[in-house]
Amino acid sequence: MSTFNVLTSLDGFEPLLNNIHTSKKRIEDMEAEIQTERQQLRTLYKSFESIGSELRSIAGITDGAPTKRRGVRSSKPKVTSRDPVASIAGGASRVIRQAKEDGKDRKEASRLAIESALKCAKKKHNMTELTKDIKVRIEKAMDKYYQ
Repeated sequence: MSTFNVLTSLDGFEPLLNNIHTSKKRIEDMEAEIQTERQQLRTLYKSFESIGSELRSIAGITDGAPTKRRGVRSSKPKVTSRDPVASIAGGASRVIRQAKEDGKDRKEASRLAIESALKCAKKKHNMTELTKDIKVRIEKAMDKYYQ
């Protein structure tokens, strides 16, 4: 094959090569524009965040504050159990207070407190009846709320 034939056949590829170079140049220009737009977007987002945090502080909203990370405990903490008398009497005292708030008289509040205490004693402490200590504490709570 002669040199002339090769050169003339390469001349046919010249428009194709020009199109490839032009396309490559446009892609590079577009990538530069994309980078510019991304940078502008980051700037806008940062200003948006600062305005949002300023509005939250003005409004007194603390929901945006990060919460503490709470991990799983490897073991339960060593807690001494509460005395059954205190547990039962505390529940009865709560019932008495609630009865007072609901407008019930002393007799009704006493009945509700004793029922509640007996139910708690049976369920949580395997007791069949209320001890004298529990009854004394219930009476003290009654005197506190119903004077």
